[in-house]
Amino acid sequence: MYNLPTYNSEDLLVRTLIAASGIVKVAVNLAKHARAGSVNIAEQKALEMAVSQFELLRTYKILATSALGVFKPLTNTGSTVINTLLINSVVASGNFAIVADKTATSENIAMAINETDTVPNYTAVVVGDEVHITAATKGTASNGYDIVYSLVPGTVTSEFIHFFGAQDGAAEEDNLITEDTLEALFNNISNITGCGYAPLGTKYKTT
Repeated sequence: MYNLPTYNSEDLLVRTLIAASGIVKVAVNLAKHARAGSVNIAEQKALEMAVSQFELLRTYKILATSALGVFKPLTNTGSTVINTLLINSVVASGNFAIVADKTATSENIAMAINETDTVPNYTAVVVGDEVHITAATKGTASNGYDIVYSLVPGTVTSEFIHFFGAQDGAAEEDNLITEDTLEALFNNISNITGCGYAPLGTKYKTT
């Protein structure tokens, strides 16, 4: 809903460390069994598979993602107002009508954004009575941008959530594997080693 990335840098780092730890534990147990003269060929092959998959997932680069901002028309107690939208003090839409119905106003705003090419450019969808606006340019530069009407007569009110959620990183074509493949590799290693991961997006504390 809010365009957050599937994997962020903390997710990738922590999961990689957990996977590596799980592989080491399996290797240590196999070494103990070997010294005791009870080598399990199936477990050895599984470990080799986990190591190969670990080497592949280490090639993955975090993807750059786009920021999302949320604009919500609240009231227009007067007559219809023709307006434009400013994002970070730059015009980001064509003209649209602010009417009494806030959902209708949101639809007008989204259409005015999508039908107008601006620099930087944006796309928009209506969710309920809100306009969810996505920056076309990926990366953290858009994080924190504000969203306001260009003209604010006294009969009109609105609120917004600053643009958020973008991260810097690679383009999809720069990766050897997709995020879906990355997830599958982590899950395969987890099945082999028994290691578990926290949900994606977990906020980790340093001690």
